[in-house]
Amino acid sequence: EKVKEVFPDVTMHDTYEAELCIPSSELRSLELKPLDQPLLKELVYHESIVLKMMDRMDPYNVFGYKERLEFYYKHLRYWSAVLEKFKPEIVLFNIVPHQISNYVIYILSCQKGLRTAFSCITGFVYLNAHLHKIEDELPAVALYKKTLAKDGICTVLLSAKMQKYIDKARQSCYEDALPARILMVKHTVKKNDIINRSLVRSIYECLCDFRTILASILKPPREHFVKRKGKKLTDPFWSRFEFSLYKYKFKRKKLSFARYYERIAEVPDLKCKYVYVALAKQPELSTCPQGDFYVDQRLMIEVLSKSVPEGWNIYVKENILQFNEKFAGECSRSYEYYDTIASLANVKLVSLRTHSSFDLIDNAESVASVTGTTGFEAVLRGIPAITFGRAWYNGCEGVYHVSSYEECRKVIKEIEKDCVVNYEKVRMFLSALEESCFNYCILDKELQYADISYEENVKNLTKSIQEACKGV
Repeated sequence: EKVKEVFPDVTMHDTYEAELCIPSSELRSLELKPLDQPLLKELVYHESIVLKMMDRMDPYNVFGYKERLEFYYKHLRYWSAVLEKFKPEIVLFNIVPHQISNYVIYILSCQKGLRTAFSCITGFVYLNAHLHKIEDELPAVALYKKTLAKDGICTVLLSAKMQKYIDKARQSCYEDALPARILMVKHTVKKNDIINRSLVRSIYECLCDFRTILASILKPPREHFVKRKGKKLTDPFWSRFEFSLYKYKFKRKKLSFARYYERIAEVPDLKCKYVYVALAKQPELSTCPQGDFYVDQRLMIEVLSKSVPEGWNIYVKENILQFNEKFAGECSRSYEYYDTIASLANVKLVSLRTHSSFDLIDNAESVASVTGTTGFEAVLRGIPAITFGRAWYNGCEGVYHVSSYEECRKVIKEIEKDCVVNYEKVRMFLSALEESCFNYCILDKELQYADISYEENVKNLTKSIQEACKGV
């Protein structure tokens, strides 16, 4: 309403309704054109990505392939008509498009030749780059290569904030060097609450949950985009009682997944040769869409398993946030998921009770991830990293990006020959990152970790948007 007061000509669209492809009240008379083979064929690469994004809507496993496909087609028809109506010169997103509606708008904009722009987050909440395509490299990569070609390996001066982070990431224990984005959610989950729960705590939590469920009966309905059995997606309203039961059920399910994971996980032998894999929390943009087909991290693990020399192991550690009750982790894990990983001959799941991530990094031959910050922490600590997706640090010294089995085998052989990560070149990459990125936070809650005032943040964000729109 406040936006409408200032900008009366703006067409507003409710977030939930956009995600469920329910037309805005101002756009219900739009004429929807039929889809045809040329368009669907042109977008075929993106189809599986969009269908995978629907996982977060399907914790009950009732959203089948046919329904998902029709839902995708519905989005294509509607958002294509919206773009045709408004004919924008540029389409802006606040972050990498990773929700169904935003991603469909993005791929249609690209297909129509429209300019797009969005913020690409890095491992630092106060450093964000503007990209025009998801597959684009960060501007820091070109700047880093240019500086390296011109000046060779040289000593660079980094900001005090960056230097403080590096010192912690290279010398401190893992808990003291957690990235800001982890610190923001750390308070929502504790390891002992997940894997060392006492009977007394479990009973107490159940009583509190039942009290919350009963109290919800008197509360008004709320919107939610999860697919329910026997319900249409166009009916997004849940009674608070139903929603509370849903949250309770999947909180218990995630705890069950955690217990099962710990039962089949092992204490790793750090003296043997291994590649360390830190699983990404899912569903999340770091793997969908930025992981491409490696959104199924089991594919990455299988490639690694077949690529390493005989005698090497693959140590896979789950992200504890996967079991957090506040996230939708139930949509991306199952007992079979862990069984599939553990069934590979040289792959071992690592217990969450044992070594820290830094211990596992320091003793590894290499660290592998789709796009996770663990890979960057590895090169900071002198260990080469392998990425399978579009990590923000791709292009940095010591980072090998692979997409195929053959590429992975080649990289592993190179690492086996005693690959050395040049620390000064890593610093040069970070210097290029600081120089080429915009200094703003995407979320207000990130400001406390960035040492930026709200007013300065708005100013820097505005400047970055103006830069993205240049030439339009």
